[in-house]
Amino acid sequence: MANPLLDAALEAIPLQTPPLKRAVLAVAFSTVLKIVDTSGAGIAGFQDRIRHEYPIMVQEQSQSLQFQLSEDGQVQPPLVLVQPVWRFSSKRHSWRFSLTREQIAIEVDEYTHRDDLLSRASLVLAALSEELAPDEVTRIGVRYVNFLEGRRLENIGAFINPQFNAFEEAPYSRALRISQHHIEFDVPEGRFISRWGILPPGATYDPIMAPPVNTRRYFLDLDAVDEESAGFSSDEIVNKVRALTDRVYNIFRSVVTEDLLKDCNA
Repeated sequence: MANPLLDAALEAIPLQTPPLKRAVLAVAFSTVLKIVDTSGAGIAGFQDRIRHEYPIMVQEQSQSLQFQLSEDGQVQPPLVLVQPVWRFSSKRHSWRFSLTREQIAIEVDEYTHRDDLLSRASLVLAALSEELAPDEVTRIGVRYVNFLEGRRLENIGAFINPQFNAFEEAPYSRALRISQHHIEFDVPEGRFISRWGILPPGATYDPIMAPPVNTRRYFLDLDAVDEESAGFSSDEIVNKVRALTDRVYNIFRSVVTEDLLKDCNA
């Protein structure tokens, strides 16, 4: 691959045992206040549109702090803002999404292929557009978290290209306790962020995306973001999501080796 940051999308290679453990798509939009109606009346039409795929719905509460300055420039005591978060799940809970007054986020632990993600995104975004009608989309992000553990971690030099396994190989690997790297690139779709490194047992770099486990592991977190505001069109958003997932996949393929792809299909 000449330049994974600029090249057109590669054809995806299906993997039987992929390193991917979690995928998230988040779309931020201009505020829709009827979503915060705790009775659920404001989202009833939306829920009707998607409940055949996501029949399980629960309401939770999120809290955030809002800081304000007084007229003389002093910081006032923070205001605690509480708003409902609507959470929807498939029957097996393998696909989930949450809805707030300013964001919809889809997440999956049993990711198969991009077309499945795009199909599910199309369903919920069309329902959001037609039933709740946000005026603008303000941010679109896709994020993929991969792990190498056990035998794959022991063979990291054969599975991960050198730019993304600094100090994880001999002679440093046995003495290495923890490493965390962070880079950002400009890409045609917007911005690309990657985090990678080694986590010892019980450690995490992000408790939501990578909850602690009892084993040592290598993590590869790939995140692509489009932060351009535009009118809310579900079709256009899905097109942008496709472009972001293509960019993530190109970079994933530049990080891993052919040996890892073969190992995933062995």
